Amino acid sequence: MASYNGVTEPVKILLTIPWFVAIHFVSDGAFYAEALGKDFGSKIGGAQETHGGLPGYYALTTLIMFWPGVIILPLSILWSWRNRTLPAVALLLCWIVPMWLILELVPTKLPHYTLPLYPALALLCGAALIRFTDARKSRWIGAALFALVGLALAAAIGFLSPGNLGLFALGPLAAALVIAGVYIWLKQRDAGLSMIAGVLIAALFFGWAAPRSGIFDVTPQIMAYADSDQIVSPDYREPSLVYQGGTQTQLKLDEPLTAGDTLVLFVADDRPPACATRLGRIGGYQYTKGRPFGASIYATHDCAPEELETWRATEAARRADSK
Repeated sequence: MASYNGVTEPVKILLTIPWFVAIHFVSDGAFYAEALGKDFGSKIGGAQETHGGLPGYYALTTLIMFWPGVIILPLSILWSWRNRTLPAVALLLCWIVPMWLILELVPTKLPHYTLPLYPALALLCGAALIRFTDARKSRWIGAALFALVGLALAAAIGFLSPGNLGLFALGPLAAALVIAGVYIWLKQRDAGLSMIAGVLIAALFFGWAAPRSGIFDVTPQIMAYADSDQIVSPDYREPSLVYQGGTQTQLKLDEPLTAGDTLVLFVADDRPPACATRLGRIGGYQYTKGRPFGASIYATHDCAPEELETWRATEAARRADSK
């Protein structure tokens, strides 16, 4: 095996080097300047794009991101510490702990940054559940975390559906499932049934309530107003907008606009061309930025090319000066 690896690693390097060289010349070095110098470097040096957070941020967000698995998490931590010298456990801990500490210390934080560590976390939870089921304090802590997050999600289901009484009624149902899951976990020590209850609540929240609330679905709101195939959105630059609007979607003001383009502007920077007609205003929560979102949608059918170009050049210069 050692000799096999010794042969394949140089081959892997030889296969990938041409791409790294090609991307440098194709982008005139901009790829490395942007990816390493600007994007990666700014994440280490400071909180990029307001994605800041104190150490301990991921310990809190994991309660939601890993839920309903948090019911087993305290048990897993205790069992993993007691068995840290076992090769398999040591491997999984080496997978989780160093990267977790780095992510907690780096100023830029987003909840999904720890997702690559969850497979190892799940394996440790499974091992602890099978081999270590008699730690009463850990079971109670897990039940408390499960209940805390589960009831919060149950409340959110009702909060996100103020105009839908049928959906609002799912909140108490979700709360009942949380209580049932905790009871089963503590009395019968059956994690499987508790997890099923958790999965049902997660499906209600992430698969039903949140998408129908309109709070997180910002891109569909934009597409509902868009009255042309060309969308210009210099403020809201989510990949979902390009995916739904097409690759012709313009996310910067560095190219000429065409009469008829749909213009999307943040409410805070709402300085449209005088000739534009507002189609509507949308709002929600931009979870990738961690902040509320508001934008106005404009049609430019009545605009002359000269008016659009004057506005574009002026607005592009103003935004460049404000950075």
